[in-house]
Amino acid sequence: MEEQNQQSAVSSQPKISQEQSNKSYISNWKKWIPVYILIAILLYGGVYLLLSSKKKTSPYSPITSTPTITTEISPSPSIGQTQNAIYFTLSEWKIRLPISSILTNLKAGNPEVSSYSPTDQAVKIIAPQLDIKWDCVADADGTKATIGSISRTTNTKRSGPYAPLVTKKIGNYTYSYEATPTSNCTNDPLYQELVKEFQSLFNTLESY
Repeated sequence: MEEQNQQSAVSSQPKISQEQSNKSYISNWKKWIPVYILIAILLYGGVYLLLSSKKKTSPYSPITSTPTITTEISPSPSIGQTQNAIYFTLSEWKIRLPISSILTNLKAGNPEVSSYSPTDQAVKIIAPQLDIKWDCVADADGTKATIGSISRTTNTKRSGPYAPLVTKKIGNYTYSYEATPTSNCTNDPLYQELVKEFQSLFNTLESY
C-alpha cells in the first residue's frame, strides 16, 4: 500500500512541474505584450512617414506658379507696334518708319494732292502735343499742329521750289520729308526736337 502511494506521488510530480512551466511561460509572454505593441506602432508610424514624404517629393506633383501679367498699350491709329519696334505707319502707301518714344504721339493725315505738284501726293504729320501752344488757325478738317509732311513722287525728286530736309527712294517712289527747322505757328521748343528726331530717322523708312 505504501509503495502504491509513493508511485502515485512520483507520477504526479511531472504534471505539476509541467503546469507550473506553462503558467510561467504565459506570464512571461504577457509581460512582453506591451513591448510588441510598441514595436508595431513604431513600425507603422515609420512606414506612414516614409510614404508621406514620397508623396510630397513626387516628381509628378503639380507645381503652382505665379501667373504672368502682361500689359498691352493701345497705340494711336497711325502708330503700330511689332515686337520691340514702334512704327509711324502710312497704311495707304504701305510704308512705315521705326520711331523713338518722343514721336509716339504723332499721327498721319490722309493722302492728298501735293501743294508742289498735282502729280505728287503728300501726307501731313500731325503733332497733337503741340496744339496747346499752336498759334495758327486750324485747317478745314480741324488739324492744328503739324511738323511737316511726307511727299511721294514717281520722279527722281518732287517738283516745286525749296529742298526737302531728307529723301528716301523705295521701289518706284521717292519719299521726302518736307518741314522747316522752325515754325511761325509756335515757339514751343518741342517742335524743333520733333522735327530733328523725325529727320534723323527718315532714312530707316521701309515698305511692308
